[in-house]
Amino acid sequence: MPLYKRAAQFAPFAALRGYDDMVNEEIRVPEVDHKRELEEHEAEILNQKLNRIITLTEAGEHPTVTFTVYEADKKKAGGRYVEITDSVKRIDIVNRVIELMSMDGFLNRVVKVDDIADIQ
Repeated sequence: MPLYKRAAQFAPFAALRGYDDMVNEEIRVPEVDHKRELEEHEAEILNQKLNRIITLTEAGEHPTVTFTVYEADKKKAGGRYVEITDSVKRIDIVNRVIELMSMDGFLNRVVKVDDIADIQ
């Protein structure tokens, strides 16, 4: 049997199961180190947009909105910013979350108000 065919027999064998995944996770770097704090004027603009959405939802409308949201990394310090476009079902002011209609397949999806960086 040629040497390359003989070696191919053993290629699927992994002595340490999950080792490659562990190494890849160790070298992976989150997109951002931490959640950015909003400037005062940015927070004011965000509050105005949220108040407008609250007004619309209280009137029975479900506006489609794009949120830029900080998503913390589950395994490391840091995270990333993602855009979520969906219709707003309602805003829970007490718990500071926005319930979405989940047009993209997620069930009971919520966005934490404190994690929002921008609203379009």
